[in-house]
Amino acid sequence: MPALATRFHVGAGTHIGPITVFPVWSEARTDEQYITSAPAGLEISELESASVGTLAVTNQSDKTVLIPEGTILYGGLQTRVLTADVLLGAGSEDRLEVRCVEQGRWGSKVPTAFAGRAPITVVGALRGLRRGTRTRDRANQQDVWQRVNFYEKTYGSRMSSSLESITNLRTNDMMHLNDHFETARIRTNAQLADSVKRDLQQLALHPLPGQNGVMIGLSGQPVLLEIFSDELAFREQLSAILDAVAIDAPHATGEKTPGRRAVRFADFIMDQPLIESDIAPNLFSGSSERLDMRSLLGASQRGLLHTAVVNARHELVLAA
Repeated sequence: MPALATRFHVGAGTHIGPITVFPVWSEARTDEQYITSAPAGLEISELESASVGTLAVTNQSDKTVLIPEGTILYGGLQTRVLTADVLLGAGSEDRLEVRCVEQGRWGSKVPTAFAGRAPITVVGALRGLRRGTRTRDRANQQDVWQRVNFYEKTYGSRMSSSLESITNLRTNDMMHLNDHFETARIRTNAQLADSVKRDLQQLALHPLPGQNGVMIGLSGQPVLLEIFSDELAFREQLSAILDAVAIDAPHATGEKTPGRRAVRFADFIMDQPLIESDIAPNLFSGSSERLDMRSLLGASQRGLLHTAVVNARHELVLAA
């Protein structure tokens, strides 16, 4: 593809704490039917010879399922995160490339299930984006763990260093802290994130007519764009996208992201050439000094189902 095949429009932003949320309307449409929630009959399990970096998935439902990059897969022998978009046709089975986001546990738990989306710093690790280097490659497990530790410094260490308990702000999983000042700082961070999360959830309940995408601004700069070709799929994911963003509220400055920067970032995205990627089937990618983009082509080859772009220069994409 010479560039993103579908154009899009960015609307006026809504400021919630340090986060700015811009609605997006895209020309991306397809007659391909898919969902992004887990239907009855979708089973994610360990391999017969269990592996940290790979899970098995079987879709016994009659629906095509798109599991977005960064989906947290809670349970199993340990909680993992999906490294790239995966499209599963009805009645199909596949293997998922994942990275561990829960150190300190390798044992049975509840069956693996979707548990929200990873925050932007972890997504940076999944794309091989690191401070001080322009080399981008597959997700490095050590880098992913470092990014989880980045959030533990903000929200307190966990019994098993679990990203899932951090993103869901589960304080009962925290290690006991004897330092009262540190406890107060962590509590303040959690309260800020929880307050922002509640306000973002109200926004997620009311997407605008025709809206099928969202751009997020943090610390005065756009940091993330996601577009789905199906409005219902977008609505399914909007809450999880905004929940993940809320986790970074304590890390962001109070600067609002102006609309002109969102529009300029959109122009960069629409001008960015895409090439077929070897990361996953039907995945196209494009990168520059400014951005890193991935677009998933539908099985019918007639349109892009999901496009996700991160700002490759943003401090939180590169944080560790």
